[in-house]
Amino acid sequence: MSDPAPDPASHRAPDAGEIAAALDVGGGRQRRWLWGVGLVVLVAGALAVAFWPNDRTWVYDTVEVEQGDLTVEVTAIGTLEPLHTVAVNSEVSGTVTRVHVETNDTVTAGQVLAELDTELLEAELRRTRAARRAAAAGRVQAEISAEATALDLARAQTLHGSGALSDAALEQAETAHKQAVAAVSVAEAQSEQARAALSSSRTQLSKTTLTSPISGVVLARNVDPGQAVVSSLQAAVLFEVAEGLDRMSVDVDIDEADIGRVRAGQKADFTVAAFPDRVFNAVVDKVELAPKALTQVVTYVACLHLDNPDGLLRPGMTATARIETETFADAVLVPNAAMRWAPADPSELPPPEKRAGKQVQRVWRLDGTPEPVEIVVSATNGRTSVMAEGSLSVGDALVVGAEEIRVAADPDGD
Repeated sequence: MSDPAPDPASHRAPDAGEIAAALDVGGGRQRRWLWGVGLVVLVAGALAVAFWPNDRTWVYDTVEVEQGDLTVEVTAIGTLEPLHTVAVNSEVSGTVTRVHVETNDTVTAGQVLAELDTELLEAELRRTRAARRAAAAGRVQAEISAEATALDLARAQTLHGSGALSDAALEQAETAHKQAVAAVSVAEAQSEQARAALSSSRTQLSKTTLTSPISGVVLARNVDPGQAVVSSLQAAVLFEVAEGLDRMSVDVDIDEADIGRVRAGQKADFTVAAFPDRVFNAVVDKVELAPKALTQVVTYVACLHLDNPDGLLRPGMTATARIETETFADAVLVPNAAMRWAPADPSELPPPEKRAGKQVQRVWRLDGTPEPVEIVVSATNGRTSVMAEGSLSVGDALVVGAEEIRVAADPDGD
């Protein structure tokens, strides 16, 4: 006999009311019991957190004191320039007729660079020559007149001595002679002026030929044939000639904080963007005394000299230079980070006092717990300093950082 079919109503899901009735949630006694159990659990958790045994400890980052070599460097930026550059302009006005050189040409001292039109200056030279001849003739005429008045004066003196000539006539003869002698002096002065004018005209004419004052390379040519040039206090530069590029210089700006360590004769090297993988050597030639103040930043110019035998370096290149100011061998080296660290509570230690004008630094040596040690450093490269005075030894661990952590105690007491 087969089983009867199940009644669908007997398998429906219970509603919220039936569930609440089964659990008796709506009952006041059950609700209070649940609240009590929850409160007990919360209090037990809080007590466990509050009274669970734990410890706090410090973990220190340290760096050891080392012994080694240290080089102190000063970094600066400058521009490459030829050792000696001359700007050539014209001392006379005129029109350029010929230009004999181009940029990058090698020239020698006295070589012709360009020529100006000479027509006006040649005419001026002819005029001054004529004036010179006229002045010379005037001088001869004055000398002849002086000689004639001298003879007249001599005869007048003879006649006056014999009583045949009056005093007035003698005085006139004397005056005429003096005037003739003065005329000779005037003629001599005019002749000298004419000679000077002639010399000036010749010089002006010679300056229509522009020549190179030095042997070197033409860096710039700013003139073409047919161009008019005017002589003035601010005359345009027609040519720029550098005295060879096998020797060059770099003028770098040194910050006032570093200038006290830079002096002539120190070694330096630099790089340029055109050859980033190559280092060029240089030497400090001089340090300028005059300051450069820009936007409240004071710098001083140091001039570096260098050899450029391959001709790779060109004027105007930007150079990043490093100057070796000091070198220490087998020195006790202290990390700068150790001089910047101090515990959160340094036990009310007063700041270090200077020793004979020297700045004293404080570091913390880790020997179980950090202990303060005062030192004096003599030089630094920005990362490490040379200890000049102090009781640190090679291998001492100096604190450079610390972190406080919480360590849970072992429940078993281990």
